[in-house]
Amino acid sequence: MQILHKNIDQIDQFIDIEDVINNNLDSRKHIVFQVLNSVIGDSRVIKVAKTAMNLGYRVTMLGMSRTKETVYTEIEGISIILIVNPTYPLLKVGKHERDMSKRNYKEFVDQYFESSKNILLDLKPDLIHTHDMYGIEIGYLYKKFLGEEGLVVPWIHDIHEYILGLDHVPHNIQEYTKTFERLRVFDPDFLFTVTEELADKLHEHYRLPQRPVVLTNSPKIEFFDEDYQNTIKKNIGLTKKDELAVYVGRVSKERGVDTVINALPYIDNLHFVIVTNQKDKYREYLISLAKQLNVQDRFHIRDYVPNEEVSSYIQDADIGVNPLTSYGNSNVSIPTKVSEYIHAGLPIVSSRLDAMENFLNEHKIGEMHEPENVEEIVSAIRKVISNKKFYIKNIDDSLKYNRSWNKAEDELKITYENLFNEYYQSDDDQIKVFHGFSGAANQPSTISQAEKKLGYKSDFGCFSVGNVMDYDRDFELLNCNVQYNIPFYINKLSKKYNVFHYYFRTFYQMPDFRFPSGIDALALKADRKTLIMTFQGSEVRYHSQFKRECPFNYVDENPSNVISNFPEKRQREFINYCRSIFDSLVVLDPEMQTYIPDSIIINRAVDTEKFDFIGLATDEEQWKEEGPHIVHIPSRTTVKGSHFLEEALNKLENDGVKFRYTFATGLSHAELKELYDSADIIVDQLRIGWYGVASVEAMSLGKAVICYIREDLKHHVSELDRIMVNANPNTIYEELIEIIKNRKRAEKLGEMARKFVLKNHDSKVIAKQYIQLYKDKRDTPTPINFGLLNKTFMNQLTLEQASRNTLVVLNKKVAGINKAITAKATIKPTTIKPTTIKPTTITAELGKAEKNIELVLREKLQNTVNLTLGKIGLQTKFKVKQKKGIFDYPLKKAPFRVLKKIKKSKKS
Repeated sequence: MQILHKNIDQIDQFIDIEDVINNNLDSRKHIVFQVLNSVIGDSRVIKVAKTAMNLGYRVTMLGMSRTKETVYTEIEGISIILIVNPTYPLLKVGKHERDMSKRNYKEFVDQYFESSKNILLDLKPDLIHTHDMYGIEIGYLYKKFLGEEGLVVPWIHDIHEYILGLDHVPHNIQEYTKTFERLRVFDPDFLFTVTEELADKLHEHYRLPQRPVVLTNSPKIEFFDEDYQNTIKKNIGLTKKDELAVYVGRVSKERGVDTVINALPYIDNLHFVIVTNQKDKYREYLISLAKQLNVQDRFHIRDYVPNEEVSSYIQDADIGVNPLTSYGNSNVSIPTKVSEYIHAGLPIVSSRLDAMENFLNEHKIGEMHEPENVEEIVSAIRKVISNKKFYIKNIDDSLKYNRSWNKAEDELKITYENLFNEYYQSDDDQIKVFHGFSGAANQPSTISQAEKKLGYKSDFGCFSVGNVMDYDRDFELLNCNVQYNIPFYINKLSKKYNVFHYYFRTFYQMPDFRFPSGIDALALKADRKTLIMTFQGSEVRYHSQFKRECPFNYVDENPSNVISNFPEKRQREFINYCRSIFDSLVVLDPEMQTYIPDSIIINRAVDTEKFDFIGLATDEEQWKEEGPHIVHIPSRTTVKGSHFLEEALNKLENDGVKFRYTFATGLSHAELKELYDSADIIVDQLRIGWYGVASVEAMSLGKAVICYIREDLKHHVSELDRIMVNANPNTIYEELIEIIKNRKRAEKLGEMARKFVLKNHDSKVIAKQYIQLYKDKRDTPTPINFGLLNKTFMNQLTLEQASRNTLVVLNKKVAGINKAITAKATIKPTTIKPTTIKPTTITAELGKAEKNIELVLREKLQNTVNLTLGKIGLQTKFKVKQKKGIFDYPLKKAPFRVLKKIKKSKKS
C-alpha cells in the first residue's frame, strides 16, 4: 500500500479511496488496525502497528478524525486513515448529544462503522486488529460486514481498560462499554490485554477458555544505552552523590505526584524530578506547592525525550516513583513508567494498589506505601535508598525481557502466524472438531475435553441461554438471532473446523422447523465439512411409539408442553432432514435406537477423573441411625417421574423408614457434583426406559443408582442387576425399602457400577470412538439425500404459506380491535399498524410479530378502555417471557444459582 498524499495540512479530500491509496503494490498479508481516536499520541497502538510492519505485513490504521472530513496521512511510516468524526453525520440527523453523560455511544459507534465500512472493504484486509473499549464492538461489526461480503478474516482485539473499574468516567460510557464487552468478548479469535491483573480479571469474570495474552507497553531491551551522555542528573546539574527520585509521564491529582513533593521536607538531600511536557494549571500548582514547602530547589521539571531514550535518560536517578491514587483502573494498572524504571535499573517506590503490590511482592525490586500517605512514602523512600543494592540485584535480564516490547513482538509474531495459518492454510488431514450448540447434559463439553486430551483440536461453543447448568465451554454464542449473528458465527467457525458435531438441534432452528431451519448444516455440507448429529432423547422419541412401547410414558400428560411443542410430524420431518444432510446419526442408547434404527450407538460420556470413585457417603453407624442420603436432581420433574418418587418417600416416612432426602433443581454442574458427592443413593428417572447422564455420573462416583430400564431392552446390559436398581413407578416403593435396609448391597452396586462406567462410559473411550467416526466420514462422506431434502423444503414452504395466511387473519383482528377502540373510547385510535412481511422474510420474525402485536394490544386495551382480549375474540396463545442471557447477571447471581431449590425430609 502507498499513501499518495501524506501531509495533513496540504491534503485534499477524495471521493474514492483509489484516489488516495494504491492497494495493489504487493501481495503481503494486510493487517488493518482500528482505534477510536486520532492515533497521534497513542503509543501502544502505534507500537503494535510498527511491530506488524517489521514482521513483514502490510499495515493500515483506521482512526477517527477530529473534523467532518476523512483524512489520509502517515504517522511514523504507518498508513493512517482518520475516519470522519461520527459527531458530524449524527448532528445532521439530529441524533448527536453534546453532553457526553447523555450521549448514545451505540449510535456513535454504529455511525463510525457506517462511515468506514466501505473503506475497510476496499482495503481488503487479511486480518483485523482492533483496540480499546469501543473497538470490540467495531471489530464485531467489521467482521460481520466483511463476512456478508464474502471476506472471512481473523480478528484480534486488544483490551486496554478494566471496564468495570471505569468509575471516573460518565455512567453512560461505562454502561455502553460494559455492554459492548459482555456481548462480544467471546467473538474475537484472540485477545490481548495490558496487565497480568487485567488478564486474570477478564479470565475469571467471563470464564474465558483462554486467558488473554499480555502485551506490556514497555521499551525494547536494545533501546537502553549505558553510555548515554545527557542523563537526568547531568541535565539538572546534580552530582552522583545527590539522591534523585524520578517520575515520568502526565501529572494530575490522580497520579499522586503531590505526595512525593509533600515528602521532600522530611528527606534531606532528596531531589525529585518530573519528566513531562505537560504545561497546565496542575503543573503550576506543583511548582507553587514546592515553594510553599520551601523545597523548590530540590524539585525539578524536565521535558520528554524520545520514547526510546527514556530509560537511558533516567538511568542515573536513584529511585523511580509511581504514586498513583486509588481511582478508576489504578488497581489493575502497571504503568509504562514502571517498565522504563526497570530498564533503567532503578528500584521502585509505588503506592499499594493491587497490581503493583503483586508485582513488587513477586520481584522484590521496591517498596510500597498507602496512596496519598506522606508518612508511609517517606519511610518507603528511606528504606529503598538505604538498601538500594538489594533491590537492584533483583532487576535481572529475565525481568527486563518480561517487561519489554521484545516479548510483545514475540507474542504478536506467534499470534499473527497462527491465525493466518488457521484461516488461510488448508489442513484437512488434521481433525478439527466443533461441538455445539447447547449444554446437552454436558456431553459436548465432556467429549470435547477428552478429544483435546487425545491431542485433537476440539472446542465446545454454546448459546448463552443454552448452558443453564454452567458447563465448561470454550466460548459462548451470544445474541444469536436469525438475521444477524448466526451468519457471523458460521463464517468464523467454518474457517477453524472441518468436523461439526451437532447435539439434538441445528444452529438455525425455528419453531416447527420452519425456514431457514437447518440451512447452516446445508451450507457446511456444501463447504465439505463432516457433519455428525448426536440425538439426546425427547427430540427423537416418537410420541405414538413411546406411548405404545413404554407403559410409564407421559405422552397424554404432556408435561410442560413437551409433547405438543414438538408434534410427532415435526419430529419425523426433523430427523428426515438430518438423514438427508448429516454424515452420521448417533444415539446414546438402545432405547433411542428403537426410534431411529439406522443410527449408531455411542454411549454417554463421563470424565471419570472429575467424577472419581467416592463410594457411599454415609458410614454404617450413621446409615443405621439416620438412614442413607437419597438425592434426586431432575431436569424435568414429570418427565423423570419425580412425583412417583415423592409418593414412595412419603409412604416410607409414614412407615417409619429412616432416610434423608434432597431434591434440587436449577443447580450448576459444579453444585450438582457437590450434592452427588454427599449422596448414597441417586434416583435418575422412572418413566423413560434407559439410564441417562445422571446415572452415568452417579455410577462413576460409586453411588447406588435407581433407574427404570424397559423390559425389552434389559438384555443389552447383561450385568444390569449388579450395577443399578431397576425400578418403575409401580415398584419404586419396594425397591427403596430393599436398598435402604441393605447397605452392603448399595455399596456393592456402587463398586460394580464404577467398573462398568470405566469400561463403557469413560470420556476417553467415547472420544476415541467419535474420532474414528470422524475419520471414517472424512474419508467416505455420506452423500446428500436430495429426495428427503426436497421433502423438508416442501414442508417449510407449506408452513411459510400457512404463516402468511395466519398473518392476514391477525391483521383483520387488529383492524377490528382498532375499530372497537375507536367506537368505545374517546381517546385517539391506537396507532398499531397491520404487520407486513415480505415473502422473503424469515418466518421466525412472524412469530415475534404475533407475540408483539398481542402484547401491545393487551397493554393498550387494559390501560385505556378496559376491554379484554377475550371479549373481542383474540385468544391468548403466547406466553411472553423476557429471558436474560447468562452474562446479563453478575456471574455469582446467574439464573442457575437463583433457581436453586432444595427440600429435605424430616428425620424419622
